[in-house]
Amino acid sequence: MSPLLKTLSFQGQPVYCLADAASPNLVLIRPLCDALGVDADWQIRQLKADEMLAPEVCEHTTQVPGDDQRRKWVCLPEEYIYGWVAGIQLTNTMRPETKANLTAYKRECYHLLYQHFHGRVRQVLEQDREAALVQVELRAVEQRLDKKLQADPDYRRKLELEAHLFLNHKGSLDGCTAVAYFASAKSKSV
Repeated sequence: MSPLLKTLSFQGQPVYCLADAASPNLVLIRPLCDALGVDADWQIRQLKADEMLAPEVCEHTTQVPGDDQRRKWVCLPEEYIYGWVAGIQLTNTMRPETKANLTAYKRECYHLLYQHFHGRVRQVLEQDREAALVQVELRAVEQRLDKKLQADPDYRRKLELEAHLFLNHKGSLDGCTAVAYFASAKSKSV
């Protein structure tokens, strides 16, 4: 099944894209350039020379409304269109309205990029802030617990025994050996 041709409007002019459920939407470059008021031949050459975009450029044959025959059209997947248009260089030879439209579009792209990435940064900062607050509260709870536990004679004795083991055995006892050591020490004292 061939892709369906969709007509969109950009600044009052038709822009076409080929839609297919199995692949990304493909935007026809020439009609978009016409709507933008930029030289389509130059932009297509630039696209084909672009190191990142050139592999994404493709050609499809289709008939657009108002044309009497099918033609081969240079296309670019929609996901690349917005960045490509934002990268079109403003020139002194452009009509003032073309420059104004491109400038407005570029500003919108920069704004959306800022919102997207700033939102991510803000989310990470908020997560870090939350984690820091939880750590502060955890330390406070541990300090309160330590104070309460230090009043408990069994807890004080545990700390003394751990210190004794560490100082006399240089921390060489693993968990199982320490348990066996404590068990044998306790049975000898009984």
